[in-house]
Amino acid sequence: MPTPPRHGRARVVFDDVLWDEDLAGATTEATLAASRARDELSRHGAPLDELRACDEDARDGSSLPGCVRLYVPLPAGPWGIVSARSR
Repeated sequence: MPTPPRHGRARVVFDDVLWDEDLAGATTEATLAASRARDELSRHGAPLDELRACDEDARDGSSLPGCVRLYVPLPAGPWGIVSARSR
């Protein structure tokens, strides 16, 4: 169970099946960066000031209304982790 986030951070929970699917075609470098970010985010949450709103329709055709993106490695790396905001 993740620890509660610190002040100014959002709790982050990962879906293992989606995680594996998303990383299936990733480079070794991207997978390593994502895994490090996942460990950190699971323990400490995501810094609210680093979350960026996603466009509702992504370039790849994904529908992302209400989703946020966090760039990896923090604060502005070349990869993104996308998450639905909790309600």
